[in-house]
Order: sequence, then structure tokens, then C-alpha cells
Amino acid sequence: MKVELQTKSGQNCVSKMVRTRTAGSPIYKRTIYIDGVFEYHMLENGTTYEKNYVHVMDNTSRIATIKTGNDFGDTTPAIKYNLEDHLGSSSILLKDNGTIINKEEFYPFGETSFGSYAKKRYRYSGKEKDQESGLYYYGARYYTAWTCRFISIDPLAADYPYLTPYNYAGNKPINDKDIDGLQSTKDQKVNNSGGTNIIGPPVNSGEKNKKGEEAAKNTTQNMNLHQVYPDGMIPQPGDLPTDLSHLIGSDIYYEARAFDFELRNPEAPVPEYYRDYGHKYLHEFKYETKENLSPEGQIWLEDALINLQLAIEDGLKNNPNIESNSKEFSDFAFETHVDAYVDAGILSLSIIDKVKITLTVEPKDLLSDRGLAQASQVATEQLSMYINHPKFAAKQAGEVILGISNGTIDKEVDKYLEENMGYAVDRSIWKIMLPF
Repeated sequence: MKVELQTKSGQNCVSKMVRTRTAGSPIYKRTIYIDGVFEYHMLENGTTYEKNYVHVMDNTSRIATIKTGNDFGDTTPAIKYNLEDHLGSSSILLKDNGTIINKEEFYPFGETSFGSYAKKRYRYSGKEKDQESGLYYYGARYYTAWTCRFISIDPLAADYPYLTPYNYAGNKPINDKDIDGLQSTKDQKVNNSGGTNIIGPPVNSGEKNKKGEEAAKNTTQNMNLHQVYPDGMIPQPGDLPTDLSHLIGSDIYYEARAFDFELRNPEAPVPEYYRDYGHKYLHEFKYETKENLSPEGQIWLEDALINLQLAIEDGLKNNPNIESNSKEFSDFAFETHVDAYVDAGILSLSIIDKVKITLTVEPKDLLSDRGLAQASQVATEQLSMYINHPKFAAKQAGEVILGISNGTIDKEVDKYLEENMGYAVDRSIWKIMLPF
């Protein structure tokens, strides 16, 4: 079996160790895969042999492989070119002079119908066939071509209740494929909004977000032009972003920013960050979380909200065109979060305050790539503080022990899970969670 890890620089790393023969005279084979484009192989049988493979990729397709080092277990040419069929399966391998090394054809669910050779690893749908078990490795699960099924349940099974959770490619293997063991490329999710295929109530069916949502709606409905433009200078199409620094710290800041963009860019979509993240979480933190925080936590919250808005104002002054691309603007805004939190003093807050702050964010945001990156950065800053202030670290460790023993932390986590029961975990998030 393979173990998924992550390198310090963020690459996805998979390690496999195989031992054969007897305990007294073992042979060890180790393979390390990095980001699907580099492999390191090592064999130890009294002597150590090493080789590397580099995969030349075209986004998703394998164009060629380049081998360097010892030949153990693979005497094929060092450079091999790969020709794929419509599913990405390796149909023909070529030498660098165009001579055919091997042809292979497949039955619909992946068993070889013609050709191949014993040491060929990347085969059906471009996936690696494990030489020891005969299973195909898809990332989330292993696949057995001879049974036409995966050997474990699809982590996204709740989204596809009309299919067996062990199915391959929605049972349409002639024109479809699984990408990573998390359902096929063309199957449609069942709409979860009514909770029809979820254990427990649908997301947000209870009191979750009620105060925050209501406050956000009221802010939007009650905002007026005089609040946004007290000097009466209303922007026209093509104008640069208006200076809204007089609104920093107010509930209407993000909605006013979105409104200002609409006036200046009547044909363009508003950057998603303003309403889908900034406006939404300002009200959730201010009208739900704040009342449950300590006095220190409440001060932190007010300061953090101001810091976040100041960062946006500064960013727009330095680069007035940054709003023109919604994704780039979101990337910019999220990059300011950690500094805003740390400068406001999050590292010094109590453990239970930190738990409540973290669990205000919905799973789709908390477990997104950006959310996890932020959590990692804050954790790094926190660790550095603990190292420099060991007494404070000991105090916080005591808070953790107390919070677990008296059930305070468990209560917050249970509440979060209950409020978000039925949350459909996205494919990308499952891939992040796989190593755990």
C-alpha cells in the first residue's frame, strides 16, 4: 500500500515500501512519487541500486517517461513515448526513434485483451498498476479491473445515491473514466439542497447562520447612497475605485465596495469575495460569534475586521485594477488575512476563543485550499510564539487539557458538526484529507 504525504515545499508525495523473500535475507524496494511527475526507486539486497523516472506531462496526459540510473527490473529504453486512447490508457509505447516497444488493448473495465509486458506499470486510463497486488492506484482508492469495481467505498458516495459506491466510471467505461477514485467525470450529483440523500438534516436547516444572515440582509437592504458617497460624488463607468475609508469598521463596507464596483463596471461581474466572503463572514462573526467570545476575543474581532478592510483599501490604492479579475482579487484578499489576524492579536487569545473563531467558518471555506493554507500559516506563527514564550505555551497546553476534560472543546466541535451535518465534501478537499 502507498502512504500519501506532503513535502515541506507543498508537493504531494507518495511513498511505497515492499519487502520480499525471507526475514533473514530480505529484499527491500522503495518508491517515492512526487506530484505525479517524478519517481525515485531504490532496491536493497545487500547492494543498493537507484533509479529515477521523470514523467513528461501535457496537463493530464503522459507524453513520455525518462529513466536515469540503474536498470533493475526495467530493461526498456531510457526514453519512452506514450500514445494514449480516448480514455488516457497507454495503447502504444515508442522508442525515441519511433520504433514500437509495446502495444496493449483493454476490455471495457480495464483487463488487458491484447499485448503488454510484465514490467509495464502505467496502463489502463493512465494509472499505475501495482506489480505486487495487481491493483490500479487511483489516489482515493484501489481498483480491481477483473471485478470491475473499486475495493472500497467512494468517499463521495452520498452525492451519487443511484450508483453502487464501488462502481467504476458510473458503469460507463467505454466513454468515461474515474479521475482519482472519486466518481467519474460525467456523472451528475443529486441536488443536496433538500436533504434527500443525506443522513441527517440538510446544511443550515437549524439555527446556524440565522442571526448573521438576517443582519447581512438588513445591512444590504438599508444601505443608501448618502452613506456610501456622503460628498455626493457618485462614480461613473470607467472610474477608478472610490476611496471608502470612511466606511472602515462599518457593517456596510463590503456591500458598499460591491455596489461601487457595479456602478463603475456595469457589464462586469462583482468580485465574489465582497459578498460571498467578506460581507457574509463580517456579519456571522459580529452577530453570532462575538457574543460567545471572551472580552479579549471581542476586542480581537473588532480589530481584525478593521485590519481586513484597511488591507483592501490599501490594495485598491496600490493597484486600482486588481478588482478586474475575481479570482486574482480573492487571492489578494485572502493573502491579507493572516497578517490581519496576527496583528489584531489572535496568537494571544485563549484556546477556547481560537476554537470558536475557527469553527465560525463553514467547511467549504475552512477546508478549501485557501482555508487550509491560512490555517497552516497561523499555526506556524503560533508555534514560533510558543517557542519564544514557553510559559504561555504551557498555559495554553493546560487550557487544552482542561477544555477536553470538562467537555468544553468537544461541545464546540459537536455543535459545529451538527450545524454542518450533510455537508457534501468537495473532490479537491477529499484529496487533501486522504493522507489522514
